[in-house]
Amino acid sequence: MSFPPRNRFDATHMPSPYLPRHTLTRGGPTPDTVAIPASRMISRRLRIAYLHPNSPWRNLSQRASRVVALALSICIGWSPGAALAAESDCVPEEPSDYRMSDFRTAVPCTLTGATVVSTEELRLRIERESPLLIDVLPSPRRPDGLPQGTPWLPPIRRNIPGTIWLPNTGYGELPVEEERYLRANLERLTDGDRSHAIVFYCLADCWMSWNAARRALAWGYVSVIWYPHGTESWDAAGLPLAESLPVPRGEGE
Repeated sequence: MSFPPRNRFDATHMPSPYLPRHTLTRGGPTPDTVAIPASRMISRRLRIAYLHPNSPWRNLSQRASRVVALALSICIGWSPGAALAAESDCVPEEPSDYRMSDFRTAVPCTLTGATVVSTEELRLRIERESPLLIDVLPSPRRPDGLPQGTPWLPPIRRNIPGTIWLPNTGYGELPVEEERYLRANLERLTDGDRSHAIVFYCLADCWMSWNAARRALAWGYVSVIWYPHGTESWDAAGLPLAESLPVPRGEGE
């Protein structure tokens, strides 16, 4: 009886559902009397074939992983490298008013009246000062046209641990209920202390955090910190993220 090579799988060597188990000796493999299912032998040979450095299956798997990663990057318009580049790419001049559209594009390098921080600077501030962290990323909405009664689970938002998520509060023009929601929560979370340090952020190159920080300045908060690089840069730096839920809205919010 001949045995298939150990570095690949050949189904022609498996004429029946069961195969003899082999034990290795100095003289080579010898049949044993115990039979095992062919599926287990196939699984073992597949693992051996995959782990072989020249295995076409392994190369195909690696290529497929790269294709999936590229597709995801194209779909969301972001890549890890882009997040890191965002630490230095910015617009020299800031506008004279709130940003009203095209929120995911290059943001200003500055915000008059606020402190702009990098990822490392924010990490150190959190360790030393424990500022209030505010995430203004909009919450996902149920897709239009989804049939009534169809289950839908919004994507999980993961942000900097300890963050308070106040979604939909970074638009250029806020509806009355959204402005009331943001005002009330800032007042509550700072105990009315306008000098309390507050960090605003969302994603990398997201004007919504710039809008929210500017709005807080207009309301009299004097220790506003803007983190323009968002959760992508934080994650790319190897720093932890935690699942988050929006702050529930009160009556009229």
